[in-house]
Amino acid sequence: LLYGDIPVYFDGFVQTQGSNPEFNIFASTNLSEAACDKLINPYLQYPLLLTGEATVKGRIKGRMNSYLTYLTLVLNEGSDLSFMGLKLGDVRQKREISSKIRFASDSAYIDYIRYFKYILSQNNRETPYDLINVKGSARLHKGSLVLNNLKFITPNPAPVRFLNIMFKKSLIK
Repeated sequence: LLYGDIPVYFDGFVQTQGSNPEFNIFASTNLSEAACDKLINPYLQYPLLLTGEATVKGRIKGRMNSYLTYLTLVLNEGSDLSFMGLKLGDVRQKREISSKIRFASDSAYIDYIRYFKYILSQNNRETPYDLINVKGSARLHKGSLVLNNLKFITPNPAPVRFLNIMFKKSLIK
């Protein structure tokens, strides 16, 4: 399937019996700089800048009132992603951001959002090296976003630049 000029692979089903349909849908694409500007940035206040290409895969399953999402973004060597001045860096290594988030009514339960890079072992096998894990929940309350028990875990030493985005004046206001 083409979305504009971007090929997107879809697989799954939607079962529409009853008033609360069940679904299980998988999607995958390669996102370029131009595609990111065209598909994602019009919906963001601050642009997401992609250098190179990223592989994006996701699955959404459940029912309309309660569903589960899996999302994976893979940045290969030479690609980078930046948002509000934060660059992921480590462009010489393959990196990945993956998440599992459950949605129910007005709440999102973050089982995990992980950022890790792959390092080569002595026998040249790629081994994931966790840098940051996030878990907790968020919900909308009277139009405001309320964070509940949001935890940032760094299982291995992580660059402090990842925390700079949280302390920008535009976010603290």
